[in-house]
Amino acid sequence: MISAFRAFILLVPVLTQVEFVRACEDGWSLNPATGMCYMDAVENKLSWVEAVRACERMNAQLAVLDNEEDNSFVKDLAMLMTAGRENVWIGAQNMDQQSITDFVWLGGAMVGPFTDWAEGEPNNLYNGTEHCLQLFWADDYEWNDQGCFKTECFVCQKPDQ
Repeated sequence: MISAFRAFILLVPVLTQVEFVRACEDGWSLNPATGMCYMDAVENKLSWVEAVRACERMNAQLAVLDNEEDNSFVKDLAMLMTAGRENVWIGAQNMDQQSITDFVWLGGAMVGPFTDWAEGEPNNLYNGTEHCLQLFWADDYEWNDQGCFKTECFVCQKPDQ
């Protein structure tokens, strides 16, 4: 039997979890699921190659949508920023490929396994001149191959700060 109360002071270390606050520059939108920042250039329509260069001047690249999270985020952003009425360039092309279905992301990775092609796409219409990838507004921003010379809106991406 214990004759006296004994007080024990139990020190429990309090762990504080430090979360890094993710942020993007002004004019860019953060996808918190992936940490990518996106800039939607609605007011400035360019060809695909010109859009690549415009993104590079901002230390960014055309959006590489190789997963569902980024694809859904950018589709929603494009719909919001264009009022659902403009096509949007993203960062894949097949200019150097033998097959009309072999698209390559900027950086060299083949498109896939994730894809979001609209039904019947890619189809390389217009005498085989559709070699660049866009979000096609008329198909709820699913992917479409298009002639790289067309001037469209575009979305740039870069990692959060």
